[in-house]
Amino acid sequence: MESKSLNTAIRWANLRRVLEEFGDYFVRSYRHHLEERGINASGNLSKSLQYTIKSGATFLAVDVSLLEYWKKIEYGQKPLENKLNGDFITRIEDWVTVKKIVPYANNGRVPSIHELAYLIARKIVYLGTQPRPIFATSLDEAVAEFEEAIEEAVTQDIAEIVDIELLTL
Repeated sequence: MESKSLNTAIRWANLRRVLEEFGDYFVRSYRHHLEERGINASGNLSKSLQYTIKSGATFLAVDVSLLEYWKKIEYGQKPLENKLNGDFITRIEDWVTVKKIVPYANNGRVPSIHELAYLIARKIVYLGTQPRPIFATSLDEAVAEFEEAIEEAVTQDIAEIVDIELLTL
């Protein structure tokens, strides 16, 4: 009797279905937390969020992709030595504009958008930013929600292939 490798014989259909649900849940959770914490100014990070199910000879995984700056939100930004430059200030100006931050008077004078951006950029350069672990929170929620379903799907997929193999004996 010719034996098939279980790795190629198992289609993992049940597990794939559950991982699709897991990915959808994670995306909804992440977007919700962005909105909830007021971090989604331009919407670009939320729009960039997507997942795919990747598979190889020895794995099946949910692969998440996001704009690179998600790491600055997740882990915070350490102070930046001597990085206060025009490009950084311009990016902060763009953020202030998208976020619709309205400067208010301090000592009777309202700063311009450029001045406000400079002050914000200077604070980030010298103090950094605090981490806001949205990815970790969303992942923890998804794992808690789907851990049992994943275990059941794996068990089902293995049981199906074992039944097929036993029928061929």
